[in-house]
Formats: sequence, structure tokens, C-alpha cells
Amino acid sequence: CVSEYASAIAAARNLGSVVVAAAGNSTEDAANFTPANCPGTVTVGAIDQSGDRASFSNYGATVDISAPGDDIISTINAGTTTLSSTYGYAAYSGTSMATPHVVLTAALIAAAHPDFPPDQIETVLLATATPFPVNSTVLACAQAGCGAGIVNAGRALSELQAPAPVVGPVAVSARYPAPNGSVTATAKLVDADGVASAELSVDGGPWTAMTASDGSFGDTFEIATTTLSAPAV
Repeated sequence: CVSEYASAIAAARNLGSVVVAAAGNSTEDAANFTPANCPGTVTVGAIDQSGDRASFSNYGATVDISAPGDDIISTINAGTTTLSSTYGYAAYSGTSMATPHVVLTAALIAAAHPDFPPDQIETVLLATATPFPVNSTVLACAQAGCGAGIVNAGRALSELQAPAPVVGPVAVSARYPAPNGSVTATAKLVDADGVASAELSVDGGPWTAMTASDGSFGDTFEIATTTLSAPAV
């Protein structure tokens, strides 16, 4: 990410804006494309009608979430240099057709909860995404790096109204820890009424209390951590 883009995105986020970027349409790793690879962006890939990665969409760990982007109907105007009185519709494909789905969902979350900062809105977007379909095609998102799932505006708003918090993906300090080694788990939680507490259970095991990163729970957005011991082999 070039410095000019990084500075502009940081400034927008400091003013409370969620910055959403298209992953690109080169069938390559989105990490090599700007602004998709800039810090602070929600990077959007495109899926097709089957829920698989669209054949043109960029992919990889840089992609945060996906949305429909293949043969999307859009309004058009027949004018070439000025607006014409002739309007119509046409189908277009691209990650730039997928990105507006995520922008709208972020805007709906922000409208319902104007106190939510950008990181909080992103957490809700990713945590409430619809899982990708499971199949064995070469474009299956389980293998193709399409992000957390398919953006789901209805679920994002409804889960924010539920009594339980919205829980983002849990990150761990080591995917393959040594036997009996320590692993730190970190989770982002969002609750419009304030997060009261957090616990973590692994594979149906006992619940372990988590600690708020700022020292106490109660805010609408909390980052919680806990340390677990890896099982002995």
C-alpha cells in the first residue's frame, strides 16, 4: 500500500468512516493490489451464483469478506458525455459490483448504531457473514481465500438486537502449539448494550473466563483474551 493511500485511509477512519475496497479482478492475490492491501480497509471479493469465488476475483488472506459480483443488474444511462433521457439496466461483473453490498451493510449498521467505530462495524460484518457452501470445485471459497463469508445485512442487524453479543473470529497465537504449551486466544465482541463478560470453550470443553484488554468489560466493543494450555500428546 503506497503511503498516500495509507494516509488517506487512516484519516478517514479517524473521522469514523469505514473504508471498503474492491479486491480486484485479476485472479491474483489481493495482497499485491492497492487499495485492497492497505491497512484499515475492508477488502471485498466477488462470488458467483453458486457461492464460489467468481473466476475473475482476486483472493487470499487480504480478502476480508465476499459478496455477489457476477452478472449483477445495474442501472445505466445511454448518454456518453452528458445524461440522456434514455435509462435502462445492464448486467456487470466485478469486485466493484460486490463491494456496494458490503458498503450498504456497513452503512445500515452505522445508521442503527451511530456510536460504533470502524473496527466495531467491521467485526459485525465479518462475524455475521453467511458461511460459504462446501464443495470440491477449484473455486470453492474454503480453499480460495474469499474472507470470512458472504455479507449478510439482515443477520448483521438482527444479531445486534439479540441479547447475546456478536462474536468475531477467535485468533490464536499458535495454530500448532507444543504439547502442554500455552496458547493465547483473542476475540472481538460487540454488544449494543455493552459486553458484560466473556468465556471461551474449545471443542466442547470447560469454559474459561476471558479478560478485557482494557481492564474491564462494559463497552459496546471489547477485545477479550485468555491463555489456554495445549493438550499433551
